[in-house]
Amino acid sequence: MSSDFFDSIPEEKTLDYKGIKGELRSVILTSINKIDREFPLPHIRGAQSLFRRLAYVAKNTYSSTLFLCAENSGNIEFSLSAHPLLRLLLEEVFILIFISEDLQARINL
Repeated sequence: MSSDFFDSIPEEKTLDYKGIKGELRSVILTSINKIDREFPLPHIRGAQSLFRRLAYVAKNTYSSTLFLCAENSGNIEFSLSAHPLLRLLLEEVFILIFISEDLQARINL
């Protein structure tokens, strides 16, 4: 697929990421800091470690997506691999929701 394909996408069909970039990054970093400093269930062994690991995987996945989709990365076609990375981020959110519903039972270490 050539870069001509990406040039043919009308401006009104693109997402202006610059408007939300700072907020998304802030949410990720705030979540990691809250897990490290204010984890609400310290008595459940292994829970904080699991949540911290999932948060760092989400942060790294997000950073990888940004890198691959960057206009200055040298090859805009790399942005086609964003779909599986974004799906991974969504799955991480679902994992956290699932575990949080019954934390004690689902973290049986």
